[in-house]
Amino acid sequence: MNAALAIARRDLVRWFTNPTGYVFITVFIAMCAAAQFLQPRFFDDNLANLAPLNALFPYILLFFAPAIAMGTWADERRHGTDELLLTLPLRDAVLVAGKYLAAIGVYAASLAFALSFIIVLSFVGRPDVGLMIGTYLGYALLGAGLIAIAMIGSLLVESVTVGFILGAVFCALPVFLGDASNMVGDAVASIGVRNAFRDFSVGVVSFEAVVYFAGLAAVGLAVNLYLIRLKRLRRGRWHLPIRLACLVASFTGLAVLADRSGARIDATAERLHTLTPQTRDTIKAITPEKPVFIQAYVSPEVPQTYVETRENLLGLLREVAAMGKGKIHVRVSETTEASDAAREAEDRFKIRPVTL
Repeated sequence: MNAALAIARRDLVRWFTNPTGYVFITVFIAMCAAAQFLQPRFFDDNLANLAPLNALFPYILLFFAPAIAMGTWADERRHGTDELLLTLPLRDAVLVAGKYLAAIGVYAASLAFALSFIIVLSFVGRPDVGLMIGTYLGYALLGAGLIAIAMIGSLLVESVTVGFILGAVFCALPVFLGDASNMVGDAVASIGVRNAFRDFSVGVVSFEAVVYFAGLAAVGLAVNLYLIRLKRLRRGRWHLPIRLACLVASFTGLAVLADRSGARIDATAERLHTLTPQTRDTIKAITPEKPVFIQAYVSPEVPQTYVETRENLLGLLREVAAMGKGKIHVRVSETTEASDAAREAEDRFKIRPVTL
């Protein structure tokens, strides 16, 4: 651990003694501030939360995580210190841990500056402390997972620029998969970060989401370790991909168990996403042989007085779906005028649009 911290300290000093590091952090804060406070949604919703930023935060990290990770290994090659680092009497896992801790330290410093958003919200409203804690915990876990993935790009090439591009490409896979359920299906889309991050963004800390981000970071670091050992070993490489596959399978199984456990903590002050005992008893009484299907048609834009109601409704539907795994199937369709969902709602259930 001391050796890993020494490597992390060395990289942090290199980062914060370089003006480029401060430029990246400034750009990150500026992009987050623009996503939060310059969107019409922030003023239309009139809610003291970070919902506008949450919708764009994975895409912001799509560029910032590779920017942090692009120099972790590529800089060593550029300065000619990679051979010295790899010949130190240290385990490969210690080298990977030190590099990762340095990148996480930079990201933590950036998030510390982003805490100023809560101060701004306190001037215009009364932000929910539990909601803010859950949201920033989601930011931290999402960044930790994507940084581990982005480090792979830096390890594959010598150019910092190419390392950034590869890191962005690798991070794009889990980021965009979560938004492509219509194209790839819900099962494949669940591999993306969107579903796991959504819980934190509404103040719910779920065991399934924590396991997902821990697995994402573990797989990313395991690939880093695999590539380093691939360079060292001349024989006996066959076991490395098997060990990596076993790690992926282990976290997949753990994620399935976490999903079925339904362990969730509602961190909001008013327990907005907590089901009543009567609702819980009703859900437990449902049998898998007679499942319940809930079809919800929800407008993406509603009058200001209905914004909070809409968010609470969607949150409760997610809690019902999480608790009734295998017994309750929830489908939420964003419905706009003249859309297929609007026609389906009117034809099947006689739901017609009302203008307010």
